[in-house]
Order: sequence, then C-alpha cells, then structure tokens
Amino acid sequence: MKLTTLATSLCLGFSSLIAGQLSLAQEAIRIPFAKGSYCSLYSGYFSGGRTFVINIQARQTLTIESTDAGNANPNLKYNIVPPVDYDILGQADTALRDEMYIEITGDYYIYAESQLDYDSVTFCVY
Repeated sequence: MKLTTLATSLCLGFSSLIAGQLSLAQEAIRIPFAKGSYCSLYSGYFSGGRTFVINIQARQTLTIESTDAGNANPNLKYNIVPPVDYDILGQADTALRDEMYIEITGDYYIYAESQLDYDSVTFCVY
C-alpha cells in the first residue's frame, strides 16, 4: 500500500477538534499494556467521545482497529495529537484498521468517537 502523509491531527471522516481534545487531556484514559503484550482493548461508552493517551517510543508503529468486524463502514472515528507538531506517516490497512509510523517518543493523545453509544477499539504498538 502507498504511504500517505497524514496531518498532525489525523482526521478520518469528521471535523478536527484539536482545541477540545487538548482541554480533555486531564480526563484522558491511559491505555495499559499487559507485560509482554503489545496490544490493548478498550470497550466502553463512546457517546460524546473519549480521549486516550498512549506513550509510544520513536520508531514504533501504532495501529488502531475498530473491533466491529461485521461492519464494512467503521463506526469509530478518531484524531491523534502527537507530543510535538509533526506529520504522522500512515496508511489504512483495511476499512477498520489504520497503521501509523511514530517518529518521536512521547504521549500521543487520541480522541475517538463512535456512532454507537458502546463500542470497542484495539490499540497496538509494535
């Protein structure tokens, strides 16, 4: 697949709300990874959106996948705010999974919202 440059705030199908995301940083849910695991699943209520934070090291790959495998049009939309202003390289692997190459170490805030009240998302860092 062809790599494309994604804007600092990756916007997939809805308006970017960076200012609102940053104000939600205090309420961000830190995504835990079990020892030896590189993926973590979050299931919960997404009405009104959720902000997550993941600490990622430089030269790692972040994948975000909607776990609604039966839906060809994913319900989950998200924006990513990196620790500093830079373009994130990424590609859509499938309609439900996106993969991004991370160049800078730090906390990445991910604002996600869904058309469903309750939804699930898998975050992986390789």
